[in-house]
Amino acid sequence: MENRRYTTTETIVGLVFFALVLWAAFFLFKSIFRVLAWAAPILFIAALIINYKLVVSYGKMLVVLLQRNTLVGVIAIILTFVAFPIVAALLFAMALMNKKADNILKEEIRNKEGIPTDYTEISSEAGKQYDDLFGKK
Repeated sequence: MENRRYTTTETIVGLVFFALVLWAAFFLFKSIFRVLAWAAPILFIAALIINYKLVVSYGKMLVVLLQRNTLVGVIAIILTFVAFPIVAALLFAMALMNKKADNILKEEIRNKEGIPTDYTEISSEAGKQYDDLFGKK
C-alpha cells in the first residue's frame, strides 16, 4: 500500500472547499426555515383540518413523555416550540399521507367488496304497481 502525502496547498484548498459547502448548506437551511416560519401557522391549521386526530395524538405523546421522563419531556416541548415550523410541516405531511392512505384503503375495499348501489326491489307479480306505472285502471 502506498502512502500519499498531501501538500499544504491541497489541504488548504480542501478545507476552503469544505467551508464553502458548509456555508452554502447553512444558507440553504436557513432560507428553508425562514419560508417554513411564515407558512407554519397555515400548515398547522391545514393539518388540523385534514386530520385533527394526528395533531391530538402528537400532543398526547408529548404529555405522556412528560409524565414518564420529565427531563426528556421538557426538552421535547422546548424543541417543539423552537422548531415549530418543522413540526408544523411534518404534521401537515403526515396528515396528507394518512388521508391518501385512507383513500387507497377505501378504494381497495370498494374494489374487493364491489360498489354499493341503491336499488328498489320490484315485485315479479303484475299488480297495482304495474297498473300505476302504465296508467291502466
